[in-house]
Amino acid sequence: MIFALRRAPLFLLVLIGVFTFGSLTAGAQCVSLTTLGSAYTQNFDTLSNTAGSTTNNLTITGWFLTESGGGARDNEQYAVDTGASTTGDMYSYGAAGSTERALGQLRSGTLIPLFGSCYTNNTGSTITNLAVAYNGEEWRLGTTGRTDQMNFEYSTNATDLVTGTWTNVAALNFVTPDTGVVGAKDGNSAADRTALSTTVSSLSIANGATFWIRWNDTDAAGPDDGLAVDDFSLTPSAVVAPSLSINDVTLSEGNAGTTAFTFTVSLSQVAGPGGVTFDIATADGTATAPSDYTSKSLTSQTIAAGNSSVTFTVLVNGDTTNEPNETFFVNVTNVTGATVADGQGQGTITNDDLATAANVSISGRVLDASGSAVGRARVTLRAADGSTKTTITNSFGYYRFDGVEAGRTYMVQPVARGSVYEARVVNLADTMSNVDFSPH
Repeated sequence: MIFALRRAPLFLLVLIGVFTFGSLTAGAQCVSLTTLGSAYTQNFDTLSNTAGSTTNNLTITGWFLTESGGGARDNEQYAVDTGASTTGDMYSYGAAGSTERALGQLRSGTLIPLFGSCYTNNTGSTITNLAVAYNGEEWRLGTTGRTDQMNFEYSTNATDLVTGTWTNVAALNFVTPDTGVVGAKDGNSAADRTALSTTVSSLSIANGATFWIRWNDTDAAGPDDGLAVDDFSLTPSAVVAPSLSINDVTLSEGNAGTTAFTFTVSLSQVAGPGGVTFDIATADGTATAPSDYTSKSLTSQTIAAGNSSVTFTVLVNGDTTNEPNETFFVNVTNVTGATVADGQGQGTITNDDLATAANVSISGRVLDASGSAVGRARVTLRAADGSTKTTITNSFGYYRFDGVEAGRTYMVQPVARGSVYEARVVNLADTMSNVDFSPH
């Protein structure tokens, strides 16, 4: 045989290659997925419905079949049937003459069918999820009292239906629904079909990459069942990374000890598989560490999958010093698993210490009815809280109070023998002089 091939014309070798590998490999014939969230659908109604035909080529773009086992129908082609045939083969199943078709298979001891499709990610994004749905249809029961099964599998490194590593998706396996009476079934009837759907997640199919799916028929006890796929859909999607932000915190510092400024690092949605990681650290503003607050820095912090926030606490030092409001910053850097909407939080330390009032003076002169000075008159300065100060006028009638707290209200009242003086109320904002008194 090897000798004959060496002597064969070139065109014959090419034809041998086409018929051997054309049903398996995609070439440039994979289904192109161009839009996330947009479903690819296939109802198989373009399959042949010519009764009795057994040499039909599968020409639906992106769909392929292969057969092995060496039986008479091991020809990489499909037959047309209503479910009456017991011969192992790939089939276009449906009612006689109907254009409503389903793509299926019937395994036998000498014919092992396999079919599926391939897809190229041209969405411009990495596909992380595939929503898959189809109707599994039973067109023939081969043996009563047991089930047959087609297993749904996918591969991200296959180059055809038989190479690569394949992963089963149990939720999409089609199991014989009607095990009562051997013979042809109506795959379009409710009793003979099963709607299957699930989302395959945690994928990472890069833009430009190709993946495959297939239905792998198990070998059931006794003659196998004729099982098929119809009304297929596949929808690619991507997990949109959450956005990360950190809030601002404004608090009074307190007069002693420390005050906890707790910042929250938040996500716009829960973290996906693998979570979100980041580094976080304080930075001086007008507030400086360690005098105003305790610096803090953490690396490789994680918001675990399924969660949406973590906290970060900075201790601010209390004091009794009157000073302006001060600020420091908390910076979030080296973020993975999320986009950064706001990576800097601001801590504002508000001053809660009163300013010390300035010490000022109040002075004046006490006169008698003729306008002459009154010496040794007693002058009392009384504050609103009842506290008092007393002084005596000099020989020229002058008095003076020093070290008086500004910003308060006072009553000034002189007392001298032989004269009556009316008290004066003053709002002391600054040093006051010429607060003079004459008797009534």
